[in-house]
Amino acid sequence: MTHSNQLIIHFRIAIFLFLTILVVNESFSQTTQQQRQAIQLRGLQEQARQTDEMDVNDTERVQRELIRDVRALEEPVNPDTYIVGPGDFFSLNIISFESVFVTIPVGPTGDLMIPRIGSVSIAGMKLADAVNEIRNLVSTRILDGEIYVNLERLRSFRVYLYGAVFQPGYHEITPMMRVSDLLDMTDLRQLAQLNEVRIIHKDGTESEIDLFEFKQRGDRNQNPRLIEGDQVFIPFGRLKESTVVLRGALEEGAGYSVIRPDETLRDFLNRNATYSTGADLESVTVIRTIDDSVEIITVHPEVLTDFTLRAGDEIQLIGQRSVNVHGYVATPGSFEFIPGYTAGDYLSLAGGLLPVGGLGGLKVTRVDGTVHRGEDVVIQRGDVIEVKKSFTGTLFGDVSVLNILTAAATITLAAVAAFRR
Repeated sequence: MTHSNQLIIHFRIAIFLFLTILVVNESFSQTTQQQRQAIQLRGLQEQARQTDEMDVNDTERVQRELIRDVRALEEPVNPDTYIVGPGDFFSLNIISFESVFVTIPVGPTGDLMIPRIGSVSIAGMKLADAVNEIRNLVSTRILDGEIYVNLERLRSFRVYLYGAVFQPGYHEITPMMRVSDLLDMTDLRQLAQLNEVRIIHKDGTESEIDLFEFKQRGDRNQNPRLIEGDQVFIPFGRLKESTVVLRGALEEGAGYSVIRPDETLRDFLNRNATYSTGADLESVTVIRTIDDSVEIITVHPEVLTDFTLRAGDEIQLIGQRSVNVHGYVATPGSFEFIPGYTAGDYLSLAGGLLPVGGLGGLKVTRVDGTVHRGEDVVIQRGDVIEVKKSFTGTLFGDVSVLNILTAAATITLAAVAAFRR
């Protein structure tokens, strides 16, 4: 064998040994990496198990938080606008040779600590950016597997509410809750001025909103979501400058209420009044004082939209006008209006005529003062039916004809007897 052939054989042997070492080393490295990954996954599984045990032992807390979260979600959380903060819970789902699902909270310092993996600071980030940061951190430790990260549970924080409310103080809310959600947690005082609600932010800036605009027209810009550090102030309305009084046929809403500048009567009634079943909206009465003189204004339905309220107005809602029957009937009184009924029908409802009553003098007086006569008059709401005495009733009163004849016969017989003597 020549020297050159020996060199070739030795070179091939060296390459074979080198490749063998590389394969063994790579296999050992993969085994070591898999062992480390398995340890990390088992650590996460242990964390998940402990979290599950904690939740089972605190069922009431879990239910309370779930109810709170559902209440907060008027719409899905937007990852591009939601800001992550301490107390938010994230779910981490890793699908690998050992799959893991674990729920982890953001700590008070804003860091998310993942057992056996590491820590990442995500407070103040948008949700989409925070999810990417978490996924990137996990992928440096878990090389073989699919990684899913989701916002599992919303954090809660406290804001301070004061002013025209019955329960001022701190109230717990979530980042998805709006000012109206906060006010649902307490009762408002009667003169709460909801068109000038002030929100004082943590940095000292303020914003003013009009909750009437939100309630009437659904403008969510006038009902913003609250953030950590916010304070909400509900001012009192000024009695002589911004209030009216509502009275009459109401289930709710009676008393003094704040009005918005240039608010119409229709808008005010829509947002403030709950009518009783007997309310008559055919005409609403507004009592207005102008320069020490009182003006009584009747506002009909077709002009409610055009009638602008003024501070100090008194709004009266009357009950539905009934039909009144009085005079010489068996049971005079007020009766429910029944469309199509005539005066004669209402006389029947009133028990009929008394012996001294007569149809000849039957009179129907309308609300506008016009007068109609006769039992065939079709009755309108608010009519007054009056039955007067008949001619014989006026002449003889309550004495019956038999009594009159008996008395006359007695007098005649007495006279005859006297003459015979």
